[in-house]
Amino acid sequence: SKRDAIEIIDGDRSAYALAGILSQRERGRRLFAGTVESDVLLFRSVAERFPLATEINCVGDKWLLAGDRERNLLIGQEVSGHLLFPAYIANNETSRKVVLSGNGLLTMLVLAAAYGSRIPSYEQGYVNTFYTYNIDKSLFLRRSPIWKRDLTTIRKAFKKAASEGRFGGRSVFKTIARKEETDMLYAGMFDEKGMPEAVVFVRKSGTENKIGTYMRGLMKHAELLEH
Repeated sequence: SKRDAIEIIDGDRSAYALAGILSQRERGRRLFAGTVESDVLLFRSVAERFPLATEINCVGDKWLLAGDRERNLLIGQEVSGHLLFPAYIANNETSRKVVLSGNGLLTMLVLAAAYGSRIPSYEQGYVNTFYTYNIDKSLFLRRSPIWKRDLTTIRKAFKKAASEGRFGGRSVFKTIARKEETDMLYAGMFDEKGMPEAVVFVRKSGTENKIGTYMRGLMKHAELLEH
C-alpha cells in the first residue's frame, strides 16, 4: 500500500525508544550510558523525560560497563546501533540470571515493542563530523603543540559567542579530560546542570589512520559549530 515504508534509525533513536519502555519495567536500574559520538540532545531528553541518570563516555562499548556501571546500567548505547540492556536467562525453574545483552535480534524485538507502544522520538540536535586521513597520529598528544592550538581555537570561538549572549548567563566553558582516552580533546559550553549545550572534540581513531573533529550541540548553535 501507499502507507508501507521502511525507516532506518540509528543507535541514538533506538536507545531513546528502549529507554521509554525499559525505564517502566526495570525500576532497579536507572543509568543510561552512551558515548561522546552521540547527539547531546539524546542525553538531555532521556534525563528530562523518563527520567534516568545519564553518562557520556569514551568511544567503545567496553567503557559502557567500566567500573561499577554494570550493577545500575539500564541501557548502554553507541550511535552505530550497538545497544546493551538487561536480559534474563533462566538458570533453572526457580532462578534466573541477568546478562547485559548486545544481541541484535533481541534488540529488534524489544524495539518493535517500544514502537508499538508509540513512544515518541526526541528533538534531535546538531551533529557533524569531519575526518582527516593518512596522518601521523603520534603528533596529536595531550598538551602537544597541535593539541593546544586546537584548544585555543575552540576556546576563543566559544568565549566570543558567550560574550555575544548566545549562551545562557550560567553557561560555562569547560574542557573535560578522560582517563580512558587521555589524548582526546573535549571542550565546549555546559549549562548550570552540567549538560552540554555545544561541544567540539578531537580524537584519534583506534582502528584506522585518521583523526576526527566532532561537533555536537543544540540546533540553535549549528551556525557556531559549523564555523
